[in-house]
Amino acid sequence: MVNFSEYREGILKGLESLRGSPLFSEEYLSFRIAVFKAQFTAYERSASHALRIDRLPLKQNDLLIEDQISTSLIEQISSSANESTRQMLKAIAAFSASYPGSLEEIIKASCFGPDQDKIKRLSEKIGVWAELLSFIGRVSGAPLISSLMKNYCGETPEFPADCGCPYCGSDPGLAILRGKEGLRYLACSLCGMEWKFARMRCPFCGSGKSLGNLKEDASAEWIETCDECGCYLKTVLARETPELKIIHPLVEAARLFHLDLIAVKKGYVECLPYVAIR
Repeated sequence: MVNFSEYREGILKGLESLRGSPLFSEEYLSFRIAVFKAQFTAYERSASHALRIDRLPLKQNDLLIEDQISTSLIEQISSSANESTRQMLKAIAAFSASYPGSLEEIIKASCFGPDQDKIKRLSEKIGVWAELLSFIGRVSGAPLISSLMKNYCGETPEFPADCGCPYCGSDPGLAILRGKEGLRYLACSLCGMEWKFARMRCPFCGSGKSLGNLKEDASAEWIETCDECGCYLKTVLARETPELKIIHPLVEAARLFHLDLIAVKKGYVECLPYVAIR
């Protein structure tokens, strides 16, 4: 259905173009690029033997997790992390080596739900931050889920009634308004797939009330908010984008990282990190 390999070079070029931006540090950008490269290696290793599926959304049992692929991904990420993060990543790798099946448990708890109670219990057992464990679980699961999407042979969802990604069930990580009509497309923060969604509905709780935005004058990107559930979503206007120009949600999510800081400072709920490889 989707060959994610087609996007690799464009995403790397887009991420590299962000160097020198005053909005975030070189350390953050280098780490984000390292994460993407490690994820893409895992995607290519798993894509050839991923299951062929014909129904949505994905379920936990659809995910075939090979500890060797996921452990290698964590090791690759460690080399570009700061010292404190590197030590915690080593602790996660050591724990998964000592307790077979624990890495699969971490990935599934982080990708489906997420199961915050289980993540908290595991993080306390390993001795790492729950937020980092959840991030690593989602980073590790994203390329495996993308390999399933490559082999998906069913119908493409159109304007799903329910909130959440119709492909994997996760939350959106970015909204893109496309074309002259400004149709709203949501990009999943986990699998990277896109789907159409109503403009005047919150994509997290479904409410059509108490919607708002945080926007600078004449800006082509802003934060859409919902005071019913307290969630927010970064939004990009792409009406005037030439058809041949591809917008990479991963690059946009990284470029607009400062909007996350603004939203959280305003009291909105911190979103799940964008970890998709698209």
